[in-house]
Amino acid sequence: MTDLEPIATPEAYESAREMARQYEERIADQQRELNAIEEETIAAQAQITARRREILNNLKAGLWALEAQCHDYELNELHQWPDHNKEPKGSWTAEVFSLRDLIQAAALNPEYAQYLQVNQVALNKAARKMKRVMYVPGVVATRKEKP
Repeated sequence: MTDLEPIATPEAYESAREMARQYEERIADQQRELNAIEEETIAAQAQITARRREILNNLKAGLWALEAQCHDYELNELHQWPDHNKEPKGSWTAEVFSLRDLIQAAALNPEYAQYLQVNQVALNKAARKMKRVMYVPGVVATRKEKP
């Protein structure tokens, strides 16, 4: 046998090419199945996350409603005391301990929106600096022409 003689017959070569093509097709099919499973998993995770958020928001809304009812009850109880004028002197103040909760409460309950105050000075400064590219959720930069 010389170096120039073929190692395999043309039929064997074609058979090997066909086997390789079939193997590549199986790999491609399995990859498509894997991709479909991954897409289904991502979609299911997104549904679970959305449902968790919905449940959490419902729980928070229920908690806020319960807190409001308790607050109303406390106010009613305060006004029903026969000697409520004898309460020790002092002034009541409110302290925000969770801005995120206050913002969420205002988003779910418009009556709480009155407790949020916009820092207009900071927003105007950002608008002057960033102009058209300013991005703050719920805020738009506008240009006012001078008369």
